[in-house]
Amino acid sequence: LIVTGVQTCALPICTNRRWATAVAVAAVCLVNLEALRAPFEYRRWRGIPEIYKLLANEPGKVVLAEMPFYPPHAVFENAEYVVNSTAHWRPLMNGYSGYTPATYVDAASLMWYFPDARAFPPMKANGVTHIMVHPRRWGHESSKVIESIANQPDLELIAVDEKTSIRLYRYRPR
Repeated sequence: LIVTGVQTCALPICTNRRWATAVAVAAVCLVNLEALRAPFEYRRWRGIPEIYKLLANEPGKVVLAEMPFYPPHAVFENAEYVVNSTAHWRPLMNGYSGYTPATYVDAASLMWYFPDARAFPPMKANGVTHIMVHPRRWGHESSKVIESIANQPDLELIAVDEKTSIRLYRYRPR
């Protein structure tokens, strides 16, 4: 809309070549300013954490759920999980694309509460065998989350990544 307005207003002025150039530069600047979404948050990418390689060598069927499991309005937070899954190429409950299916919405409505008991039925129903927990994503609540997970009889700690503190659990529902 801004470009159309600039062009309409500038038509009478643009008989001079200098003015035409100035108007063109101003239009490009205004279009980019209108589309700007700032501030940008950048994080240095340090590669895929080593703990993900354990899943590649895990025998049998593996279905992974990453925690926290984000609600539909924050599904973009799963992007890192999807990138990390390229270390093992096993099925992943979390996803990220331009489309959020109803099955994700239904699962997320309960799995968001992990490690609360209401988070486990969707995992059991979808055949989840392993859970990757990212304690740092819970911020100051991380120690409470880890303590609560330790009290879950269906979860067995397999490994903790030393660099990232990411924890891998085997899930064996009873």
